[in-house]
Amino acid sequence: MKSKQTQPRHAKPADVIHAIGQARRILITGHVRPDGDSLGCMIALAHLLNRAGIKAGATAERKGLGGPGFLAGVEHLIRPQSAHKKRFDLLLSVDCGSFDRLPEPIQPLVGKIPLVNIDHHRTNTLFGTLNWIDGHSSSTGEMIWRLARKAGWKLDAVAAEALWVAVITDSGRFAYDQTRPSTLRCGADLLKYGVRTAYINDR
Repeated sequence: MKSKQTQPRHAKPADVIHAIGQARRILITGHVRPDGDSLGCMIALAHLLNRAGIKAGATAERKGLGGPGFLAGVEHLIRPQSAHKKRFDLLLSVDCGSFDRLPEPIQPLVGKIPLVNIDHHRTNTLFGTLNWIDGHSSSTGEMIWRLARKAGWKLDAVAAEALWVAVITDSGRFAYDQTRPSTLRCGADLLKYGVRTAYINDR
């Protein structure tokens, strides 16, 4: 099945913030079988938006989440089979490189409502209405942190731990080549909120 989206365009963080500001109910998805980056971004973004007074929910299967499944906020995940039946006017995709990697029950929403595609993979197929792709970022988690700072969304322990898991997953605990000074600044900022680094490492 191919995306119904036409004329995709590249976006900047300001464009993403504007799109979010125009929405009433937002659904956030990642790729199927989400890893730490995808799941951490979904949980953090949904939490940040709701704290900012923007109605948002994240969708993923709770079973089989693996190590990142301990994160606070997992209990609020909406099953994809249920999410596609609810009414949303904006879809946010995080850390998903192509339309085919979206959860199958979510795919029919593409083309019916605007899709904002946020990802750090250079191979992203630009399947969104808006596509904010930064192939230089260590992780999508680092991008969501930047977005939160630009938008003025207030971080707390729940969002910080979710983003920490996102960043360390795809940066190899700050060891991979994509780790940049901005990645370390992101990590340093998240630590201000009491991230339980040893506990997370053990999990």
